[in-house]
Amino acid sequence: MAIVFFPHQAFFTTAFGLSSGAVVTSMSLDRVAALYKPFFYKQHATPLLSRTICAFLTMFCLALAALPFFGIGKYKFNQSSRSFCQFDWFPVTLTETVNSLAIAVCGVTLITVTTVSNTTVLVIVVRIRRRMSAVLPSDMNSKGRARRFAFRQEERMAKFVALASIVFLFTWLPVTVSSCSSPFISSHGPTMHVDA
Repeated sequence: MAIVFFPHQAFFTTAFGLSSGAVVTSMSLDRVAALYKPFFYKQHATPLLSRTICAFLTMFCLALAALPFFGIGKYKFNQSSRSFCQFDWFPVTLTETVNSLAIAVCGVTLITVTTVSNTTVLVIVVRIRRRMSAVLPSDMNSKGRARRFAFRQEERMAKFVALASIVFLFTWLPVTVSSCSSPFISSHGPTMHVDA
């Protein structure tokens, strides 16, 4: 009776694992927009837009994780731990390969965009900090002090997003590397692989 629930457990693990990375990636892009184009960001970035983007990304990840229920790929009982189910690391059929590569492409895209976004944010923050350090606090008017305070808030948010991104990268990089390489390795190949 417990085996019936294993595919559902694998579905939720895959879906929410991908969607958490997608949300972190969107947060990284949000920080780039906020720092690179602050006036555009202030006009167009609304809570409704943020909720819509998060909902879309979550639905996309749910759809991607649901592919095995429609015959594209499969979830498989983990033989080493005998306690959970996961997507098939070593696909044999074309549909299993498509599923594995779809997850791999999603992971590579999220990792690449997150890395580029956070690098861009780091460069922007360093530039702004240099400009602000050139002006002494006593030389600033109230508008300048407000700008410095706003920058400090942006800097804290950028640090938080960078930390969340690093956690995402460390957790998803092994899964992504394994998903990218596994379709090209026979199912009787290596017996050890990365379990996420």
